[in-house]
Order: sequence, then structure tokens, then C-alpha cells
Amino acid sequence: MSTFLVNNLQEKDKENQKEKLLVTIQKVKTKKTIQNDDDEKKKNKKHHHNHHHHHHHRSQKHHHGRNRVHHKRGHNKRYHHKSRKELKHQQKMKKMNKMEYRKSLKKRIKEKKNLKSQNAFQVERKSLSKSKTISKTQTTKKEKVKKKGSFDEISSPKVRINVIKTNNSKKERSVDNYFLRGNDFIHPLSARNELKLDWKTKPKTVLLIKQRGDTETTKLMSKMLKLLTFAYQINVLIEPSAKEDFPDYECFDTNDKPNLYQIFDFVISLGGNGTFLYTVSLFNLQPVPPVLGFSVGSLRFLTNYDSKNFRKSIKAAIQGKFFLTLRSRLVCRIFSDDELVFKTNILNEAVIDRSGSSRVVNLKCYCDNVKFTTISADGVLVSTPTGSTGYNISAGGPITHPAVSGILFTPMCAHSLSARPLLFPDSVVIKIKVAKDSNGICYCTFDGKQYGELKKGMYLTITTSKYPVPSINVNNSVADWFQAISTILGWNERKIKQKPYEED
Repeated sequence: MSTFLVNNLQEKDKENQKEKLLVTIQKVKTKKTIQNDDDEKKKNKKHHHNHHHHHHHRSQKHHHGRNRVHHKRGHNKRYHHKSRKELKHQQKMKKMNKMEYRKSLKKRIKEKKNLKSQNAFQVERKSLSKSKTISKTQTTKKEKVKKKGSFDEISSPKVRINVIKTNNSKKERSVDNYFLRGNDFIHPLSARNELKLDWKTKPKTVLLIKQRGDTETTKLMSKMLKLLTFAYQINVLIEPSAKEDFPDYECFDTNDKPNLYQIFDFVISLGGNGTFLYTVSLFNLQPVPPVLGFSVGSLRFLTNYDSKNFRKSIKAAIQGKFFLTLRSRLVCRIFSDDELVFKTNILNEAVIDRSGSSRVVNLKCYCDNVKFTTISADGVLVSTPTGSTGYNISAGGPITHPAVSGILFTPMCAHSLSARPLLFPDSVVIKIKVAKDSNGICYCTFDGKQYGELKKGMYLTITTSKYPVPSINVNNSVADWFQAISTILGWNERKIKQKPYEED
């Protein structure tokens, strides 16, 4: 019996040792599989292959799931559950990041606009000429983003203008710059655009400026004041010089001139071109509200509304049924010893001439710091397209549509047979310097107002202002302009017309 028991005990010891060996082998295998899983996790995190994670984990389960110990299965289930949660969490974070990015963009746009008043107007832009066609394979990513209904913003603290680009067909789209097609540069056709006035809210405050020393304009102004205040409940402000004629109405404070654009929704100018220029000069070096110009007497270029129909015109302006023309202005700076001594905005022209002196002046002319001539003449005239029908046309300059973006350079009585007017792009800086060997005395005038003497070595710089003048049109910019040059200047009119030949 003793020998039998001993043998049984030995066999049991051997079986126990075998089981222990099997358990240790299984533990080693499970550790290796867990380490492999951890290594693969790190690799997936480094390469950001989250969308392949589920498929990869499924393959791991197929190869290693049955070989694992039973007490580790709960850990594996938690691991699977965690990975799904992480994927959902990452998707949520992506959505949240997109929403936050959109919100931040909206905040930036609002900060740029800086709208300090309730009223603003939108401007719809209708392309009136054919746009350049581009095939789908040639469009860049930026062009693909600019789909139908996209808009660019011309913003100012007071006025917001949304320029909406509309395309007639899906295949065609307009491009604002040069683009490559093969080895050639193709320039798109520049489209004429109409800017339409569209009030967001009803106008509440209006500035009314009248021509001084005219009884007819005073009577007309009293009628306009009654119409605006009683019929439309609009607050009307007048200038201090008109307080004597209209003591019951409030004047704008002269101390508020740097911020006038924040007060008024639109401006009414009652008089002629000079009154219009004076009205615009009140908004010097700042944005300008829309200007409605009424002429008293004959029609002018800037005041193209007949004062006889002022009730109908004012009603349409308040309802927002008008088109606008953005008239560019110029920023003029005078320097002495390279120090700024004077700065202003002009709508018509800047003139450097000899004034009452009998001697010719010598002026050095630069474009973007590149000297292109030294002119000996009575002077030089630099004007906007709006001012091309003023002093510029009398000096022999070209007639230019006010929507053209450019700067006109016209020599005045130059001592040369080849001195001709020039048209520069609106992006350049023009510099006119009085030469040290100049014989005559130079004087500078801005929109008819004389600044004073320019001594030798002093110079004037001229650039395009970022604040144009939005003038309200009767019909549209093209029709109003052609009507003005034909009725006022008599452009291409003949008293005697040639008779046609009679056929035999």
C-alpha cells in the first residue's frame, strides 16, 4: 500500500508541475499580446489613423482573442468600448472646432465693420457685360470657393456695402485678376457694375446743406424741412450758417466734424456743383454718407436732380430705390523738408501753378518714386475722373467716366510740343516737387480753395483715398453721365447735319 501511495503522490506532483508550466506559458503569451496591442495603439496615435482603428482592432481580436486568459476578457471589452468613445469624442471635437472657427470669423467680420449706427445700406452689384469664361479644370481652389451669391465687403465704420457678384450661367464665372491658361496670360473682361441702395432700417437723421445767399434755395429748403420732419418723421440737422433763417432746427456741432459720418444716414445738397463740393468737404478724411444733390436753376454734373420734383426724389431715396456711383477721391499731402505740413481729401482736382506770377515754373514729376519728367509750364493739374469735366477739360485733359479707377495728369500750357495728358492707375503715388532752379513762384489749390505758396524743395504727394463719395443717381451712372455731357457740354452736337446722298 505504501508503494502505491508514493507512486500516486509522485504522479500528482508531476501533473501539478505541468499545469503550473502551462499557466506560466499562457501568462507570457498574454503579456506579449498586450504589449503588441499597446505598441500598435501608439503607432495609430502617431499616424492619426483613427478611421482605420476599428478594422485594425477587429483583426487583433481574430488573432489573439481566443488565446487570452478568461480574466482578461473584461479588460479587452473595456478597451473596445473606450476606442468607440474616443472616436465619437474626436468627431464631436471636430464639429465643435468648426463651429468655434465660424463664430470667430463672424466676430472678426463684425469688428472690421464697426457699425456704430443702426442704419447701413447694402449694394447689389449687377454685371452688365459678359464675364470671361474659365473651364472647370483651370479653376483654382480659391475660384471654386467663390460660387454664385458670394460677396466682397467694402466696409467703413458707418456704411456697409455688400457687393454681390451674380453669374448668368453655372459654367461661367468672373475673375478679378490675371490667370494662366497654358502658356498665355488671359485678362478677364472688366464688368460694369451697378450699386443699388438698400436700407436695412428706415433713415432717421439727415443733413441738409443749402447754397448761401440765395433766396430761392432758402424757400426750397423750408419746404424740404417740413416734408422730412412732418411727413417722414426724420430728424434734420442744418449747418450753423443757416441757423438765422431756420432757428427752430438743430445745427450740427463743429466739434463733431471728425465723426460726422456716424451721425447722418444720408445728406441732401441743395445748390450747384460748388455746394456739392462743400458738402463733401465736411467729411474730410472720413467716410461719406450717400449724397443726394438737387440743382437750383440749371442741371449740373454733380447735382443732377431737378429741385422741382424734390418730393418724388426724396420719397424714392427714403424707400431705397436708387442706384449709386462711387466717386473716387484723392488724398493730397504737402511736405516741407520731408515733414508733413498739410493733408486733405479732394473730389475734383489739385492744381500747382504760377498763379499771378509771369514766369514759368519747373516741376519734377514722379510716379511711385520713379521720375518721369521735369516739366516747364504754367502748372500741373491732377484730377479725379469726376473732376475731368471741370478745370481738367479746360486745360485740354480727357473726359472720363466717374466710375473709371484712375488719376488724370494734365500739363497746363507746357513749353513743349509733346506734353500730353496722362492717365495713371489709381494704385500709384504721384509726387510733384518744385525744382530748386524754378524761376516762378508756385501756388497750390485744392478743389478751388487755395492753400498757399509752395517754396523751392517742397513737394506734393497724391494718392487715391479709401473713402469714395457715394452719389445717388437719377437713372444709372451711364445714362446720367451721357445726359450731362450732352446737355451741359454739348458733346458731339452739330447745328447743321449733313444731308444723305440721293440715289439715282
